This record gives sequence, structure tokens and C-alpha cells, in this order.
Amino acid sequence: MGASPSAVVLARAADDKVLPALSFGVRVPRHGHARVHSIFARAANLQLPGWRLIVLLAAEYPNVPHGIRMAATAWTRCRSCLRVGDLVHLESTRLRFPRSGVNVDLSTAKRWQVELTRTSIDWSDPRVVGAFTAAYEASHSLAKLTADSVAALYRRRLASALPPLESAIACLRVDAASEQLQRLLGLGPGLTPSGDDFIVGCLAGLAVSTRNAPARRQFLAEVARILEHDLGATTPISRQHLSDACRLEFAQPLAELAIAIGCGARDVRTKVSAALRIGACSGADGVAGLLFALQAWQSQATPSAGR
Repeated sequence: MGASPSAVVLARAADDKVLPALSFGVRVPRHGHARVHSIFARAANLQLPGWRLIVLLAAEYPNVPHGIRMAATAWTRCRSCLRVGDLVHLESTRLRFPRSGVNVDLSTAKRWQVELTRTSIDWSDPRVVGAFTAAYEASHSLAKLTADSVAALYRRRLASALPPLESAIACLRVDAASEQLQRLLGLGPGLTPSGDDFIVGCLAGLAVSTRNAPARRQFLAEVARILEHDLGATTPISRQHLSDACRLEFAQPLAELAIAIGCGARDVRTKVSAALRIGACSGADGVAGLLFALQAWQSQATPSAGR
């Protein structure tokens, strides 16, 4: 005997409340609770106790370390049920929203992570030099400058910070490098200010350059530790991206560009284009930081890390 029509309707309604995720980043916790912090057209931030965030993303957005990506239909259904302040229970295989009854299913989702420190850059390889040059040229030809006064202030501050920052990175001077990076925290336009995006890119460039250099690894670890204790100077959303970067975890487009340069890949211009599509200017600022850090260590020896 078949199920009654009412039972079928109830089963379908229950299925509509179970929304599968495509992937989740390595910094998404699998237990605890959160609250819906903010909702946008293609993203929603969930705030953990304290200040850390998880972000739910529509599939057209790339992976990020603290993100959960959902297919278009699942995202649309999920977003329509969200309200700012809603409680979220984080469980091993799902996110459960008690008010709406929605469950974001993680059981079949792919865990996403890119480890930049596994890449080893060999600047004696002409393919690496060619990839870096192509990325540099592409970033300058494709990037668009923001023309408001906040952006102009950021560019002036950046211009004054870059020479001493480059010197500090080249000589592995932790305090001097940290001081210059801290000058950029929270500076510039956007939900993730330009200075923060530059710092994220810079940390990615350093991360992809450290594999065979213990002194550089120590330098990067100490700079990241100092920065991570100073993140209250910026916006909540940017703070989370910076926290990821301080743990050497980066958004997919930036990470893939760093690896493409490090491997001397031929498709580096495509990777630049993908990275530049992040936000209004976030991608361009992140790429600028990445290329700057790569160049700072390009021709340097690796002296002992110091203060």
C-alpha cells in the first residue's frame, strides 16, 4: 500500500529543508553554535561566539577557508529562510537552523584547502620568471583604480610603507615588517578595506616562498602572530579573512594564482583574471600584495631570522 498524499507532501517539505553543500573550507568548525550576522545577495555571514565568522556562499563565489558553498537552488532556498540573529547549531554533518527548520547538509560536501607552503619557487627557472612577469603585466593592464578620497589616502599610505616593508622582508626583520603592515590595517574602501586585502596577498606571497627556507618560515610565522593580535582595527568581515591569512589559509583565486606563479604555469593570466574578479577592488589589492611579497624575496639570500 502506497504512502498517503499527505505523507508525500510532508516528505517533500522535509526534503526541501535539507539543503546540500558543495564544499566547506578548512576553518569551518564542526561543532558549537553561531548567529546569523549579515545577509547579502550571494552570501550570508554567521558569527561564532566572539568575533569569528563562517560564510555561506552561492556557488558562483570561489572557496574561502571559512566558507560553505551551495548550489544555486539550495542557496536561494537557504537565503529565503535566513533572518539576522537566527541561531545556528554547528554539527558534524550539518548546520541546523532551528527557527526555520533548514539544515545545510555537509555530509557529501568536499573539504577544501590549498596549502601554499607546499609550493617551492625556483627563481632560476625561466618559466617561473616568465609567469611572474606575465602576472605582473596582466594585473596592471586589467586592474581598475577606485577614484574616491579614501582610496587615494590608502594609495599614499601604501606608497610610503612599501620601501621600508620591502627592506624589512628582504632582511627578515620581524618588528619592522609588522610595523609597516599594521599601518595598512583597516585602511581604504570596501567591506574588506584595501590595506587588509594587500596584507592578505602579501602573506600569501611569503607563504608560497618559504618551503625550503627555515628562516623565512620563522619570519612569516612571527609576523603572522603579531598581526593576528591586532585585528580589532578593521571590519568584522575583513578581520576573518585576515585571520585566515595569518593561519596561512587563503581564498581559492589568490591561492591558485600564487601556485601558478610558483610552478611557472602557462595559464597565469587566466589566474590573474580570476583573482581580480573578487569584489570591486579586493582582488586587485590582494594580487598587488602577492606580487610585492614575491618580488621582495625574489633575489634575496636567506639570513637568519631576526628582530
